[in-house]
Amino acid sequence: WLDAFESNYAWCINSDGHVGGLAESPDKYGGEPFAFVYTPATGMVDLNTLLPVPNDWHLRNANAINDKGQIVGLGYRTGSDKGRGWLYTPALLDENGEELLPAVIEELAPPSADDQKTIASKINEDGEVLGRTIDANGVSHAWLFMDGLTVAVFSPTVGTTASTRELNESGQILIDTDSAAVRISPLGVPEYFYDVWDVWAMNDNGFFVGRKDFDVEVPINKKRTEIRTVSRAVRHDGVAALDLGAGDNSYAYGINNNGDVTGGRYALNSNMLRGLVYLEEFEQVVELDTAVVGDEIDILRWNELGSIQYPRIHDTGQIVSHAPNPYPLLGMSGFILTPVPTAPPEE
Repeated sequence: WLDAFESNYAWCINSDGHVGGLAESPDKYGGEPFAFVYTPATGMVDLNTLLPVPNDWHLRNANAINDKGQIVGLGYRTGSDKGRGWLYTPALLDENGEELLPAVIEELAPPSADDQKTIASKINEDGEVLGRTIDANGVSHAWLFMDGLTVAVFSPTVGTTASTRELNESGQILIDTDSAAVRISPLGVPEYFYDVWDVWAMNDNGFFVGRKDFDVEVPINKKRTEIRTVSRAVRHDGVAALDLGAGDNSYAYGINNNGDVTGGRYALNSNMLRGLVYLEEFEQVVELDTAVVGDEIDILRWNELGSIQYPRIHDTGQIVSHAPNPYPLLGMSGFILTPVPTAPPEE
């Protein structure tokens, strides 16, 4: 568990197990949220304390981290109530831990001066950043920061919204809109997918995850059935959507390059969201809640607290998410779930 502050929400993880997210503590920043970074060596650290001095930033949320330790997110600058996207590059250290180059914090300027808010959503290993702006009319527009420049890459039709979901190592971009999922090629050509919605993540192969509506026949009594529309978690390869077998009212939030998918499903007659992972190797859905809770706590108490929210999975198999912390009850806490290899059966 990541429980250094009163409450925290873990959003992203890299190959080294470094995690970024948002934390809250009543004795810091007047209770306002702040960005954190976790490493196995340092534990949880307020990212604002790592910035070069002086600076006029308050980093509120860390949304994504790459294997170089670069982090992007949302923050505010002194004297302004407009949120701004930022890119943090950690200090460069030598083999003895001595600083060769200081840490750098960079504002990612919006494409238009009229934009009211910018959010940096994703970063890839080349340091390219995907984000969105909200203009004076409340419309969201996607942008890409690369080679020191910010360029617009997608604008929705009037009356709809666009949420930036993913920027993969192939240069593809995933956008979620009110009417369709949009996958944009490295050349800037958009593909529209109207059979899925609520998309959240995409891997380097261009596979993305979201939800799809299915019409199913449901028995009403011994003599009657009716057709109902249910939503299920799916993985889309650009041609067709695969029902992951997570059940009705399920969601998909993360996907890695192995094809493994993380998500959740609402329990029957409950508003509690249960964490799930679809393992491509076994073509099987596994519940995450019992793995996180372990055997030391009453499952009934866990059911009262809630469950895993927005789990994301890395190529290493590590899963990062947040949930009510039952050890003891501290509030919402991030966690890292690391798979343990099992020994092959004896012959």
